[in-house]
Amino acid sequence: MYRVMAFLALLALCGCSQSQLEHQTDAFNRASATTIGEQTLLNAVRSSLDLPMSFTKLHSYKAESMAKGTLAPIPLGAISPQILGLGPTINLSGGANTIEYVDVNNSGALGKLNQNVGYDTIDRYAYQGLHFQLLNTIFVEYVEIHGELSSAIGEHAKKKCDDPAKDDRIRCDEVKRLRKLCARPDQLIKLKEYTVRALRNRAQDKCEFLLFQLFRLQLALSGYLSDLGFDKTATMRETTEGKLIAVPKTVPKQVIHFRERSVQEVYQRLEDKFKKEAKRTKQDPKQALKYTLRSPKSLLTYLGELIALQNFGEDKFVPAVMIGREGDRMTVFRVIRGQAAGDTALSIRGPDGEMYSVPRPDYASGKRDQTLRVLGIAAEVVNGAISEKDFPVPASIVVRAIQ
Repeated sequence: MYRVMAFLALLALCGCSQSQLEHQTDAFNRASATTIGEQTLLNAVRSSLDLPMSFTKLHSYKAESMAKGTLAPIPLGAISPQILGLGPTINLSGGANTIEYVDVNNSGALGKLNQNVGYDTIDRYAYQGLHFQLLNTIFVEYVEIHGELSSAIGEHAKKKCDDPAKDDRIRCDEVKRLRKLCARPDQLIKLKEYTVRALRNRAQDKCEFLLFQLFRLQLALSGYLSDLGFDKTATMRETTEGKLIAVPKTVPKQVIHFRERSVQEVYQRLEDKFKKEAKRTKQDPKQALKYTLRSPKSLLTYLGELIALQNFGEDKFVPAVMIGREGDRMTVFRVIRGQAAGDTALSIRGPDGEMYSVPRPDYASGKRDQTLRVLGIAAEVVNGAISEKDFPVPASIVVRAIQ
């Protein structure tokens, strides 16, 4: 009878239930999400301090039963120590689990981290409701624009702002303010046939950040529109027999259009000219307006520049972008070094021993601080780059039943 009771007690306490599986799944989800967010922020902080970044990848997750049990002999009463029965020995735990990460600081993974993202990446996040001004700020690294097209955009913006319409007054005021605040000569690249204006979207100082915003405002005043298109192309691959075959594929590209007729005419004329030249020379066509997008690693480097700009600069500049015609501003990326005054959503200790915190945004506002969203984007593109497939394989959770 004692054996039966002990066995039933063991089953009651140590059975593997649905609630246990839910507990383990939730623990894995929380731990993984927190770790990914902290890793991304830590790498951005490392970059702000000119320290090397380090990358890891989720490898496996192991879970054990929340309760382990065995049947062990115990004395029955105080009559005789020789009379023994079987009793349960129970070890309870909070659902201990192990998440294993592997080092991916190797040539293969680092090569993927240095590959530029495609235009479809920006398009995907735009469909999720993120503002284009925000996406272009964090994803565009470098712009080359034909000198003739650059002049047409600048002249139209100046003409429009000499006597601005009601809807353009705020943007025109911002253009004038930025020109006065950050007046710098254009970086020009002189080619044989023409001149190209080069613009880097960096944030090593405040004006580097603001000059790109000035460029974006000038584009907006010209009625700049952009959408996603695809070029059909092919890559050569070698078969197991050693033969080369052409494998067709589509490459996402940015389709550009200006609502302002005079600017669109200049753009279209240049594009037609470049296409004819490419057909004649059998080379890839040049572009009147060319964007170079960031790689996952350079995105983290840019976030590091923004952290340094607001925490180590003389005037502690917090980067924000203007959205819409009403002059509303949206904070791009804000990380506080040292003791944060308000509520924080994420905090880590940096390599310099200081705490770095992300303030909790006003979730009810559509113009809220975008730091957490930007961190999420950075984490996604980094993890996507070092994954073997486009989407990671779902993690396996192993829950062992009591034997």
